[in-house]
Amino acid sequence: MEGKNRKKTKGKSSVTKLIIFLVKNIYEPKRISRLNILEKELIINKEYSVITNGTRKSAISPFIHYAVGRKNGYVPDVVEVLNEYRYGYTALISDGIIYQLAEPEQIVSHASGFNRSHLGIAFAYYGPVAKKVKGWIEKDGLWYPPYNDCDIEIAAQYLKMLYEKGFLESLEPIYHEDVNPKKRDVGPAFNRRWFECLLK
Repeated sequence: MEGKNRKKTKGKSSVTKLIIFLVKNIYEPKRISRLNILEKELIINKEYSVITNGTRKSAISPFIHYAVGRKNGYVPDVVEVLNEYRYGYTALISDGIIYQLAEPEQIVSHASGFNRSHLGIAFAYYGPVAKKVKGWIEKDGLWYPPYNDCDIEIAAQYLKMLYEKGFLESLEPIYHEDVNPKKRDVGPAFNRRWFECLLK
């Protein structure tokens, strides 16, 4: 009887050890990795700049774009194209880094009719392309690559910081394609619902 009890206790202990192992080695690292993305310090790079057109005290809300340039979202190329055409964004987001191209109070030409009233940011982006690509999202005959999850989280964190500092009056975003049917940004691959949840 004593031996049976000892065997039963030992069996429970093995199951418990297995659960602890799975939690520590599988669940916890994923959870911690996720938290690190959401809580990590913002990396703001001011290496590049764009042409500005005066200043304002604050903007009504963020205006969201993507930027491709000539080399599929390569940051130096995007900035070069922006300056060539006298366009700009307050910030360009790429690979978890905020490339701040202008100070938040400065006005840049990012969308006709919205330059003074709204603060424009853009995601350095690859697509779209006219050929089917596995894992990409199709809309109107074009295929859009998925966005970098970290970039979406970092962008939300950056905008919340600007809001807390008084540069934004609201965190309710406007997307370029919603006010100009000729534009494709931010496209169908952008998870608006998740981005807007992160802004709350």
